[in-house]
Amino acid sequence: MSDAVIFGQRVRVETFETPLDARFYFGADWGFANDPTALIRCFVQDECLYIDHEAFGYQVELDDLPKLFAGGRATDGRQFEGIPGARDWPIKADSARPETISYLQRQGFRIEAAAKWPGSVEDGIAHLKGFKHIVIHERCTQLRQEARLYSYKVDARTGDILPLIEDKHNHGWDAVRYSLDGYIRDPDGLAVWQRLGREL
Repeated sequence: MSDAVIFGQRVRVETFETPLDARFYFGADWGFANDPTALIRCFVQDECLYIDHEAFGYQVELDDLPKLFAGGRATDGRQFEGIPGARDWPIKADSARPETISYLQRQGFRIEAAAKWPGSVEDGIAHLKGFKHIVIHERCTQLRQEARLYSYKVDARTGDILPLIEDKHNHGWDAVRYSLDGYIRDPDGLAVWQRLGREL
Protein backbone atom coordinates (compact mmCIF):
# COMPACT_ATOMS: atom_id res chain seq x y z
CA MET A 1 0.00 0.00 0.00
CA SER A 2 1.32 3.45 -0.94
CA ASP A 3 2.42 5.74 1.88
CA ALA A 4 0.22 8.40 0.25
CA VAL A 5 -2.96 6.52 1.21
CA ILE A 6 -4.53 8.65 3.91
CA PHE A 7 -5.63 6.04 6.43
CA GLY A 8 -3.17 3.32 5.41
CA GLN A 9 -2.63 0.56 7.96
CA ARG A 10 -5.12 2.13 10.36
CA VAL A 11 -7.96 0.55 8.36
CA ARG A 12 -9.02 -3.03 8.98
CA VAL A 13 -11.66 -5.00 7.09
CA GLU A 14 -13.47 -7.55 9.24
CA THR A 15 -16.76 -9.27 9.84
CA PHE A 16 -18.04 -8.23 13.25
CA GLU A 17 -21.22 -8.15 15.30
CA THR A 18 -22.73 -4.75 16.04
CA PRO A 19 -23.53 -4.32 19.76
CA LEU A 20 -27.24 -4.13 20.53
CA ASP A 21 -26.67 -0.97 22.58
CA ALA A 22 -24.46 0.82 20.02
CA ARG A 23 -24.77 4.59 19.70
CA PHE A 24 -24.91 5.04 15.94
CA TYR A 25 -23.59 7.95 13.88
CA PHE A 26 -25.02 8.47 10.39
CA GLY A 27 -23.44 10.69 7.73
CA ALA A 28 -24.52 11.58 4.19
CA ASP A 29 -22.64 12.97 1.19
CA TRP A 30 -24.44 14.10 -1.96
CA GLY A 31 -23.74 13.15 -5.55
CA PHE A 32 -25.60 12.26 -8.73
CA ALA A 33 -23.99 11.44 -12.08
CA ASN A 34 -20.24 10.98 -11.75
CA ASP A 35 -20.19 10.99 -7.95
CA PRO A 36 -22.35 8.77 -5.75
CA THR A 37 -24.69 9.79 -2.98
CA ALA A 38 -23.46 7.99 0.12
CA LEU A 39 -24.89 7.22 3.55
CA ILE A 40 -22.84 5.41 6.18
CA ARG A 41 -23.50 4.14 9.70
CA CYS A 42 -20.76 3.84 12.29
CA PHE A 43 -20.18 3.50 16.02
CA VAL A 44 -17.27 3.83 18.44
CA GLN A 45 -16.07 1.02 20.71
CA ASP A 46 -12.78 0.54 22.57
CA GLU A 47 -11.19 3.59 20.90
CA CYS A 48 -11.93 2.17 17.45
CA LEU A 49 -14.36 3.46 14.82
CA TYR A 50 -16.54 0.70 13.36
CA ILE A 51 -18.34 1.25 10.06
CA ASP A 52 -20.98 -1.44 9.70
CA HIS A 53 -23.31 -0.28 6.89
CA GLU A 54 -23.14 1.79 3.71
CA ALA A 55 -25.58 2.86 1.01
CA PHE A 56 -24.09 4.18 -2.24
CA GLY A 57 -26.06 5.15 -5.32
CA TYR A 58 -25.34 6.82 -8.66
CA GLN A 59 -27.99 8.87 -10.49
CA VAL A 60 -30.46 8.51 -7.63
CA GLU A 61 -33.34 10.95 -8.13
CA LEU A 62 -34.44 13.12 -5.22
CA ASP A 63 -37.69 11.17 -4.85
CA ASP A 64 -35.71 7.95 -4.48
CA LEU A 65 -33.29 9.09 -1.77
CA PRO A 66 -35.55 7.82 1.04
CA LYS A 67 -35.38 4.38 -0.57
CA LEU A 68 -31.59 4.54 -0.95
CA PHE A 69 -31.29 5.43 2.72
CA ALA A 70 -33.97 3.23 4.27
CA GLY A 71 -34.61 0.57 1.64
CA GLY A 72 -37.13 0.11 -1.15
CA ARG A 73 -37.60 0.02 -4.91
CA ALA A 74 -36.61 3.13 -6.87
CA THR A 75 -38.67 4.55 -9.72
CA ASP A 76 -36.17 3.09 -12.21
CA GLY A 77 -36.65 -0.39 -10.73
CA ARG A 78 -33.46 -0.60 -8.67
CA GLN A 79 -33.89 -2.26 -5.30
CA PHE A 80 -32.03 -0.52 -2.47
CA GLU A 81 -31.26 -2.35 0.75
CA GLY A 82 -30.95 0.83 2.80
CA ILE A 83 -29.40 1.00 6.26
CA PRO A 84 -31.16 -0.20 9.43
CA GLY A 85 -32.18 2.70 11.65
CA ALA A 86 -31.78 5.38 8.97
CA ARG A 87 -35.19 6.85 9.79
CA ASP A 88 -34.64 6.70 13.55
CA TRP A 89 -31.16 8.09 14.20
CA PRO A 90 -29.86 11.62 13.52
CA ILE A 91 -28.09 12.01 10.17
CA LYS A 92 -25.46 14.70 9.60
CA ALA A 93 -25.13 15.67 5.95
CA ASP A 94 -23.12 17.76 3.53
CA SER A 95 -24.44 21.32 3.88
CA ALA A 96 -24.00 22.02 0.14
CA ARG A 97 -27.53 20.77 -0.66
CA PRO A 98 -29.98 22.41 1.77
CA GLU A 99 -32.92 21.64 -0.53
CA THR A 100 -32.11 17.93 -0.37
CA ILE A 101 -31.84 18.05 3.41
CA SER A 102 -35.18 19.87 3.58
CA TYR A 103 -36.83 17.26 1.35
CA LEU A 104 -35.59 14.37 3.47
CA GLN A 105 -36.73 16.13 6.63
CA ARG A 106 -40.23 16.30 5.12
CA GLN A 107 -39.98 12.56 4.46
CA GLY A 108 -39.44 11.93 8.17
CA PHE A 109 -35.65 11.67 8.36
CA ARG A 110 -33.85 13.31 11.29
CA ILE A 111 -31.28 14.95 9.05
CA GLU A 112 -29.42 18.25 9.35
CA ALA A 113 -26.38 19.94 7.86
CA ALA A 114 -22.95 19.23 9.31
CA ALA A 115 -20.79 22.23 10.18
CA LYS A 116 -17.99 23.26 7.83
CA TRP A 117 -15.13 25.72 8.27
CA PRO A 118 -11.86 26.43 6.45
CA GLY A 119 -9.77 23.30 6.92
CA SER A 120 -12.66 21.15 8.16
CA VAL A 121 -11.65 18.30 5.82
CA GLU A 122 -8.14 18.21 7.25
CA ASP A 123 -9.47 18.54 10.81
CA GLY A 124 -11.85 15.66 10.17
CA ILE A 125 -9.10 13.44 8.80
CA ALA A 126 -6.94 14.24 11.82
CA HIS A 127 -9.83 13.25 14.08
CA LEU A 128 -10.31 9.94 12.25
CA LYS A 129 -6.59 9.23 12.52
CA GLY A 130 -6.98 9.58 16.28
CA PHE A 131 -8.84 6.27 16.46
CA LYS A 132 -6.77 3.19 17.26
CA HIS A 133 -8.26 1.50 14.20
CA ILE A 134 -10.98 2.15 11.65
CA VAL A 135 -12.76 -1.16 11.17
CA ILE A 136 -14.87 -1.52 8.03
CA HIS A 137 -17.35 -4.39 7.77
CA GLU A 138 -16.71 -6.70 4.84
CA ARG A 139 -20.13 -5.92 3.36
CA CYS A 140 -19.14 -2.23 2.90
CA THR A 141 -17.53 -2.80 -0.49
CA GLN A 142 -17.52 0.81 -1.69
CA LEU A 143 -15.88 2.19 1.44
CA ARG A 144 -13.36 -0.65 1.39
CA GLN A 145 -12.37 0.42 -2.12
CA GLU A 146 -12.15 4.08 -1.10
CA ALA A 147 -9.94 3.12 1.85
CA ARG A 148 -7.34 1.78 -0.61
CA LEU A 149 -7.54 4.82 -2.91
CA TYR A 150 -8.19 7.94 -0.79
CA SER A 151 -4.79 9.62 -0.87
CA TYR A 152 -2.64 12.69 -0.48
CA LYS A 153 -1.29 14.24 -3.67
CA VAL A 154 2.15 13.12 -4.81
CA ASP A 155 4.64 15.32 -6.67
CA ALA A 156 4.94 13.64 -10.06
CA ARG A 157 8.58 14.65 -10.48
CA THR A 158 10.03 14.01 -7.02
CA GLY A 159 7.62 11.44 -5.62
CA ASP A 160 7.20 13.56 -2.48
CA ILE A 161 3.92 13.11 -0.65
CA LEU A 162 2.28 16.53 -0.31
CA PRO A 163 0.00 17.81 2.49
CA LEU A 164 -2.80 18.19 -0.07
CA ILE A 165 -5.73 15.81 -0.34
CA GLU A 166 -6.81 14.33 -3.67
CA ASP A 167 -10.46 15.26 -4.23
CA LYS A 168 -11.55 11.78 -5.30
CA HIS A 169 -12.39 8.41 -3.76
CA ASN A 170 -13.72 10.38 -0.80
CA HIS A 171 -17.52 10.23 -0.82
CA GLY A 172 -17.81 7.58 1.85
CA TRP A 173 -15.08 9.23 3.90
CA ASP A 174 -16.81 12.61 3.65
CA ALA A 175 -19.95 10.92 4.97
CA VAL A 176 -17.92 9.42 7.83
CA ARG A 177 -16.59 12.88 8.71
CA TYR A 178 -20.06 14.39 8.63
CA SER A 179 -21.40 11.63 10.87
CA LEU A 180 -19.05 12.76 13.63
CA ASP A 181 -20.16 16.40 13.42
CA GLY A 182 -19.88 17.91 16.88
CA TYR A 183 -16.94 15.70 17.85
CA ILE A 184 -14.45 17.00 15.29
CA ARG A 185 -12.60 20.10 16.47
CA ASP A 186 -12.01 23.30 14.57
CA PRO A 187 -8.59 25.02 14.35
CA ASP A 188 -9.04 26.91 17.64
CA GLY A 189 -9.31 23.60 19.46
CA LEU A 190 -13.03 23.70 20.20
CA ALA A 191 -15.57 21.10 19.24
CA VAL A 192 -18.38 22.43 17.04
CA TRP A 193 -20.87 22.51 19.91
CA GLN A 194 -18.38 24.41 22.08
CA ARG A 195 -17.67 26.94 19.33
CA LEU A 196 -21.37 27.59 18.73
CA GLY A 197 -21.97 27.99 22.45
CA ARG A 198 -19.21 30.55 22.70
CA GLU A 199 -20.66 32.56 19.84
CA LEU A 200 -24.13 32.79 21.40
